[in-house]
Amino acid sequence: MIQPFGQVPAAVDGDHKLFESRAISQYVAHQYASKGTQLGSADNELATILVWQEVEAPQFDPSASKMVLEQVCKPIFGLPTDAAVVAETEVTLGLVGDPN
Repeated sequence: MIQPFGQVPAAVDGDHKLFESRAISQYVAHQYASKGTQLGSADNELATILVWQEVEAPQFDPSASKMVLEQVCKPIFGLPTDAAVVAETEVTLGLVGDPN
């Protein structure tokens, strides 16, 4: 088993078994830095990337997951979308990264 919780995402690179999207993306960015676009090559760019990774987990992901459930998953299963949840989630998503 690659992922100890039996979930995705999971990846294998040689002997490395990776899970959790943030860990996988950081590993790929560093391991294969010479093979593509240089992400966070300057100290200030790397700091910005790390800050937004920390924002994404507690601030963006919960609201984004609600939106995906309401507007993608429910329609696939023929369930009604809850318009109130969508409206509330649009507000919370709009606040992510807003300094005001």
